[in-house]
Parts: sequence; structure tokens; C-alpha cells
Amino acid sequence: MKGVWAGRGPKLVTILVLIVLLGGMTPSLAWNAPAAAAAPDPTGGGPTAPRYFPQTGHYLSGRFRQFWESRGGLFVFGYPLTSQFMFPSTDGNTYQVQYFERAVFEYHPENQPPYDVLLTQMGREAIAGRLADPAFQPAQPSNDPAQTFFAATGHNVGPTFTRWWNQYGGLQSFGFPLSELLTETSQIDGQPYLVQYFERARFEYHPENAGTPYEVLLGQLGRERMNRVNVPATARGPEGSPSLLTATDRTTAAGYPILKGPLVGLGIQAQYYGQPHQKLIGLIQDIGFTWTKQQVVWKDIETSKGQYAWGDLDSIVNDLAAAHINILLTVVKSPAWATATGDDGTPRNPQDLADFMSAISARYKGKVAAYEIWNEENLAAETGDRVDPGAYVQLLKAAYTAVKSVDPNCAIVLGALAPTGVNDPHVAVDDTVYLQQLYAYNNGEVRDYFDALGSHPYGMSNPPETLWSEGKPGPVPKYYDHDSFYFRRFEEQHAVMQQNGDGDKQVWLTEWGWGSDFRPDGYQEFNTVTEDMRADYEVRAIQMMRQRYPWMGVTFLWNLNWSVLDPWYTGPAHYSIINADYSPRPVYNALKALPK
Repeated sequence: MKGVWAGRGPKLVTILVLIVLLGGMTPSLAWNAPAAAAAPDPTGGGPTAPRYFPQTGHYLSGRFRQFWESRGGLFVFGYPLTSQFMFPSTDGNTYQVQYFERAVFEYHPENQPPYDVLLTQMGREAIAGRLADPAFQPAQPSNDPAQTFFAATGHNVGPTFTRWWNQYGGLQSFGFPLSELLTETSQIDGQPYLVQYFERARFEYHPENAGTPYEVLLGQLGRERMNRVNVPATARGPEGSPSLLTATDRTTAAGYPILKGPLVGLGIQAQYYGQPHQKLIGLIQDIGFTWTKQQVVWKDIETSKGQYAWGDLDSIVNDLAAAHINILLTVVKSPAWATATGDDGTPRNPQDLADFMSAISARYKGKVAAYEIWNEENLAAETGDRVDPGAYVQLLKAAYTAVKSVDPNCAIVLGALAPTGVNDPHVAVDDTVYLQQLYAYNNGEVRDYFDALGSHPYGMSNPPETLWSEGKPGPVPKYYDHDSFYFRRFEEQHAVMQQNGDGDKQVWLTEWGWGSDFRPDGYQEFNTVTEDMRADYEVRAIQMMRQRYPWMGVTFLWNLNWSVLDPWYTGPAHYSIINADYSPRPVYNALKALPK
């Protein structure tokens, strides 16, 4: 962040209103933040045992793990960015430290617990050259009784920040305030936010998250400091992964680089079959994405039981792996011999899919980072006859067990749910209802058989920040009166995961985006969206995901190159980021310019 005062018309008005709210918020406006109690140990090794985070390739263990989990965990401090190592602190002494996205932990053996773990005074470091600014000068106690005055440093803190400060560790975690409220522009999304500096942190107020646990976030001072003070490459580099994951391990799969970037892994779906692989790889590398998705049609490979014709898939996987692009393969469409009716729906015997997954994961072990098991299985058209949550859990269980027995470090994604408000098993089942049915089946055993939830949120004509149920409808009265028409639908899917004790898992958007068909008689869901609007929406969506959703994993934009494969007036082609001649559309250039 860099300090500038907002001056953007309506946004400035919003900031002024928020100053009033933060200075004297009534109890009725308070939100209930997640409890800071210690999380259950997902590795089975006790509260100090090493816990691996595939998102960054690092372990968290010992007193640092105890402190991290007891003071809010991922929600407060973010992922570990380094291993534990010895490094000089701001007091001139050298301590064992570990960097996190939003904090730096120091181990002080000279102190008795709980004060043996302290946070580096990054807030004090961050304002060192700004002490003459009015916001950092000692202030008089506020006349507002809702404000808390800290005499030790001479600053007032409003009730929202005070509650957050108290709930997640108070003085030990964050130190005293070093400033009054001020407005700074985010380096992540370019928007001004109300912030307040404390000795060990920067509090940020996010009005776009109002009413959610993410209304207050810590700035990513840990990441900023790590890049500033030349942390050794040996500490920053991945530490390796556990050699084996069991069916009950809830930490997500490890061993492949699941995430790259601030919070969100950027990927795109492409069609590589029959296409120039190196040309497509060059486009992906040019926009700075690190993941790609290819759909694998099972019936085209295993035309008879146990007989595999891998064809172009070998060269697709080999070329992408050689280019160090992470691969998600989505397996769909059964062979006719595997289904009860001879169609391409889900197989009648889950073991048939398990056998195929054993074969494909053995063939591409070390090259394919993740498999998605089926596609939009809450739609009857994708399953063959009717939607059956129990049957899908058994299918997922068989596929998960098969892959993990061959490649235990490979991630398994629960087949992405299609947003819909329909509840007819012969047509479709509402995605949030269907997800709840998955958890209800057989005492919730589904929890043990996937590493991330797949989701397919599309925005139609609605901007990324809008949502019908919040009274924030899109600007056009079509495809607007149900949350399934909005990009933020995945929030409601994740809420179901939280309700079922599964909120620590990631959500992966294995398709998402906006199309553009700016013609009066074009596709009605996006015929009011121009190419420039589409570029703006998708960039804003990525910025929003980075800022708001610490549980968001890899996202795969739909799509790279369908404009080359299909006529320009078809639906898939309208989602492409290039033209039929491979020239870039505005969204391509916008994604390329996005900070990675």
C-alpha cells in the first residue's frame, strides 16, 4: 500500500460514511467473527506436529503452530511463506523466525509462554519515514464514547478495530496503535481503504466485505517485508511434501505447487486436442498464468474395458509439463459399455471409473497436479438420467482412492457444481441443495474423498461485486433475480462447506468468466456486455478473489481458444480471450497487465 487520500467522487463519500461508522458503530452493526479457538489437528500428530501447506510448500510446527491456530490461523495470519530460520529482528538480536503473508513470528526462548512467541514490529517499520504526517502524531482522546484511547501511544481506535484487536490477541499479537484512521490505496486492487497502523500490523477495513468475517483484514506486511529484506532463498524455497496422505487427511493434497501468487492460482481452460500446443503454451505464459485445464473424455480413450488409446493426450501432458504449466484434467463421459443405458452418463459400477483413474494417474504421475472427477453432476444431462448425490459420493470415493493409491500427492477436485435454482432430479438440483445432500449422505463420508470443491460461477450480465440476495442486483433486468446468475454464487457453496465442518478446504473455480455478444439478437445472458466491460469484470473478479477469499484456490477462466475452434457466433467462442486469428481481445491484454 502507498499512502494517498481518496478523491474519487462516490468512493470518497463512502469513505466519509465509513469514518463515521468506524468512529461510533452501534452494536447492531457488529458482526460475528470466526472464533479464535485452536483448530483440530488435521494430521493426527498433535498440536505441535508439522502441518504441511501445499499452497506455499511450507510446514508449520511447534510453538509457531500452536500460536497460529490459537490466534485465528489462516484467517488472521495467512499461509506460511518460509520455513523456520534464524534472522535478525528489529531489536538487533537474532531469533528463530517464520514469515507468513500477514505477519512474522519470532521465537523468544528467554520469555515464558505465551510470550515466547512474538510478532515482528512490522507496523513500526512500515511508518518509519512517515512520522511527521498528521495521522501519526499523538492525538487527544476522542469525545466519542465508542472510541478507545490508548494513552501509551496517544491514539484512538474505533469499536470495529477494537473488537477485532481484542478477539485475535490484543497487545501481544498486534501491539499499540501508531496512527489514527487514515486512507490508503491498495497495491492489490487500487482501491482506497480505511487503515490503522499498530506496532505489529496494519488493520484494513473492507466495506465490500461488510457483514462478513472479512470486514477487517490484516495487510500483507509479511509478504511485503519478505521481499524487502532479502530473506534467504533457502528459507523461501519449498520444503517438500509428506510422502503419504490418508483418506482422513484434511490438509489438501501436497507435493505439487497447488498455488502461485498472492492467494489465487491463475489458470485457464483450453482445448489442446488437434491444436498447436506450443502456440497455446506461449499465450498462457504471455499472460502470466501458471495453470491450465483440459477436459478428458473417458469414452474416447477406453473404448472397451482395459483397452486404452491415449492418443494426443500424451503429447498434451508432456508439452505442458515441459513448459512447467500445472495441469488439471477433468474426467467426463463414460464409455457406453460402462453405463446401464449405453449413454455417456456416470458409470453403473464406480469401480470402472476407479480402474480408469488408476491407469491415467499412473501414466501421468509427476506431470498432472490434479484431477476433477466429473463435471456439473447436479445436472441430469451430465449424469445420464437423474441427479443422485449418493451415487456421486460412491463414484468420487472410488476415484479418489484409486488416484491416491498411485499418486498420493495429486489433488482431487469434487466435480464442479453448476449454479442453478432448479430442483427436479430429472433435470437439475440446486447446487447448494445438492452440496448439502452430498454431506448428508452416509454420515458425511464425502469429506474424506476430495481435496477441493469445484465450482462454475458465471456472471451473465452482472458485475462481479453484485448479488441478488444482498439487494445488489445487476444493472440489467434479465438473468438477475436469483443468486445462481451471479459470480459470487461460490460464496454460498463455501458456506455449506463451513456448515458441515469442511470450510478449511479450498474452492477451485474450474470454469468461470463472462461472455460478450454485443448484438441486440445475441445471447441474452451477455448481449449487453462489451468486450471492454468483460475485461474489466474479469480483472475486478480476480482482484476481489485475492482480497476477500483466503480459501480460494486455483481458478480456471473459460476459455482460451474456442474462437479458433467454433464459429464466432457460438456461445463458447464468445468467452475466448483471443480471436480466431489468435489476435488478443481486450480481456487478454487486461489479464496480461494484471500483477501476478
